[in-house]
Amino acid sequence: MKTVLLVNPNDISPPVAPLALEYISSFLIEKGHNVLLYDMNIHKESLSDVLEKVSPYCVGITVRNIDDSCYATTEFFLDKIKSVVSEVKAKGIPAILGGVGFSIMPLETLLYTGADAGIWGEGEEVLGSLVSAGVRPKGILYAPLFPLKDFRPKRGFIDNLSYYREGGMAGIETMRGCNRECIYCADPIAKARRVRFRSIESVIDEVRQLLKDGIAHYHLCDSEFNLSIEYVKSLSKALIDSRLGEKISWYAYGVPDVMDRELARLLRKAGCKGINFGVDHTDDRMLSFLNKSYRYENVKRTVKICQEEGIKVMVDLLLGAPGETFDSIKKVIEDTKTLKPFRVGTSYGIRVYPGTAFHEYLKDSGYQVPSSLLRPYFYLNETIRDGVDEFIKELVKGDERFYFNSKEESNQNYNYNANKVIEDAIREGFRGAFWDVLAKYQEERSAI
Repeated sequence: MKTVLLVNPNDISPPVAPLALEYISSFLIEKGHNVLLYDMNIHKESLSDVLEKVSPYCVGITVRNIDDSCYATTEFFLDKIKSVVSEVKAKGIPAILGGVGFSIMPLETLLYTGADAGIWGEGEEVLGSLVSAGVRPKGILYAPLFPLKDFRPKRGFIDNLSYYREGGMAGIETMRGCNRECIYCADPIAKARRVRFRSIESVIDEVRQLLKDGIAHYHLCDSEFNLSIEYVKSLSKALIDSRLGEKISWYAYGVPDVMDRELARLLRKAGCKGINFGVDHTDDRMLSFLNKSYRYENVKRTVKICQEEGIKVMVDLLLGAPGETFDSIKKVIEDTKTLKPFRVGTSYGIRVYPGTAFHEYLKDSGYQVPSSLLRPYFYLNETIRDGVDEFIKELVKGDERFYFNSKEESNQNYNYNANKVIEDAIREGFRGAFWDVLAKYQEERSAI
């Protein structure tokens, strides 16, 4: 029996459990393989010592993100992964990359890190076949779409309870893929455009497993959890009928044009506490440019329905696209305040990814785009480039609903990594999505 060592190099804090590695390990173990995990967030033993002790057939390294996708910080993650690859290869063991981040720019990421091979797409079956065949992997390995419907993962390979105590929630995936055509988004490239859903029964079973371990707060790791209103209603009804909705709290990312009052009511009864809608803008002209399928009227209607049905709403803004001005930024902040969402994530600068429509637009417009986009590169309309940070800070100043990339205001800092306020809140027992943990902690402190 061959041993596969899976490595999680993601050491952000609060820690996020490596859900992809748990799903892959569940699949591999079911196929008769031996799987071990080295998690840089938890394990204190050096990777070198683990490699010596285990002597695995191969090492799979997840690349969850290439960078932090934040204009204000532009933190690049691949140098650390490159050092992990070097350590593995120094032992003569094949290093295989995978993950959503890798699948956005597979060839460049492979060349930069020096890994032996990388799996472009969903890694379960490809990695399983490699281990079974005993073939030394080389180059880019393209993975066909994984048959998700009948996948029933076993939760317990990673220390989910430890992550729950330190990270405040556990992840669950109900579907894969995204059929939206937002001009800048790389999700359809990394996760495929074809949307596939897990069976309702398998999701319910996964919730039961986590709940049995004392984990009651979840975040759906889907690109957008409500791409199919029929599926989400069915899942919600199953959570209600099983009485699980009374015992759990969960959060999700969603699109604002797939919502009605019936769904909102079902979601609340099913345990949904909050939805993060990636609205981006309130100007229909800008939404049209970003190729969003909804308009501001959809946003207003959805936010109102969720509020009336007791679901917290976070609205995400993405400012700085072509055509953006200081006046349009001021209006979008004013519009958002009028919506009265629970919280607002405020970002500016569009991360440019190869293969996206926005990348093609910039090239066709004669914009000088770097030949390599591996390191974080952002577009920000030149008319607002000077002074946009201070301008937005002034607009949201004093309004605790707005999260912004401000290190000076850690209780409103939208870059969650190494946010001491969130870490303290989780340590004190707050649970849920980071944006809600931060908000609840703020509210408690304000009441003192």
